[in-house]
This record gives sequence, structure tokens and C-alpha cells, in this order.
Amino acid sequence: MKLRLVTLLGLLFLIKNTFAQQEYKKINLDSLVLVTPIVDAAKMGDGTANTFDAALSSKISQELFESLKHQLPGVRYKSIPDLETLSQRQYIDITHNYLTWTKSKKLKAFVDAPPILLQSDIEFTLHIAVSGYYGSSVYKGIYANLFVIDNKLRKIIYCDSSRTSTAITNQEAVRKLTLKLVEKYVTFKPNQR
Repeated sequence: MKLRLVTLLGLLFLIKNTFAQQEYKKINLDSLVLVTPIVDAAKMGDGTANTFDAALSSKISQELFESLKHQLPGVRYKSIPDLETLSQRQYIDITHNYLTWTKSKKLKAFVDAPPILLQSDIEFTLHIAVSGYYGSSVYKGIYANLFVIDNKLRKIIYCDSSRTSTAITNQEAVRKLTLKLVEKYVTFKPNQR
């Protein structure tokens, strides 16, 4: 009896994951534009309070943008300078739309995209949002989020995230984590570094 139950649970798990992986189709690189990534880097002390690091956030945003342009051969990109210097509050305002999308995905509904990210001259916008901590706290880590926006619908159509326990000051870890997400949703052959 237990073996049948375990087998049934395993089969259900496989079926669920198979269908979950087929919920989206990969987007061709020539039908999207990459916009400036947003970054929320903060120093975390021994407690739970953090201090937003605007200079580091801007630096990581610029370096990640350049790295993605190099890794995605032929990608169209649009620099949105306002996104490079977001305050922590502005970062939260934009990413709140993404969190809403994650909740609504269960309802199979789409959520409005943040207007600053819409690009009328192409079908899709690829946007990356990264947050993370560094410092003496045990809470350091990187959270990379990928969002694909359908510019005609003006809606977020894909949302995914990944995490690592590496401090956000490790630019190579930020790049690898982000590229891993992009490879899942975009069809391309990456340039080698």
C-alpha cells in the first residue's frame, strides 16, 4: 500500500512538473528588447535592519546591463537612465507589480506592467530586477528576478526568480544567476566570456 502511494505521488509530481514547464514558450531574441536592470543592494548588519547602498546598486545595474548585452548576441537594448539610480522605495514600487503577478498567476490572470518599462516599438520587454545583501549578517544573498512584458497587452506575461546565498558584491554570481534565468525563457546562443 505504501509503495503504491509513493509511486502515485511520484507520478503526480512528474506530471505536475511536466505541465508547469510547458506553461510558457521561449521568446526569440529578435522579438524583445532588454531594458536597464534594476538593483537593490543593501548592507546588512548583525540585526535585521539594512542600509540601502545607492552607489553599489547603480554600479551593479550598469555592469549587469553591459554583461547581458554581451552575452545576448544581437539583442536590442534600451538604456533607461532613471532605472540606474532608483531609490529603494522606487525599486519596491516597481517590483510590487511583479509580486502581484506571482500571486495572480495562480488565477491565470495578467497584471499591468509598470509604465516605465513598456516599449511600443517591439513585442516583448525583458526586465531583470536584482536585490541582495552583503555584510556581516547571515542574511546575505542575491535574489534575481526575470520578467517578460508583452508590450501590446501592456501586461507581465512571465515572471521567475532564483536565489543564491552569495553576497551581492560578487558580480560574477549576479551575472551567472541572471543568465540562468534568461536561458530559461529566451532562445539564444550566448557569447562566451
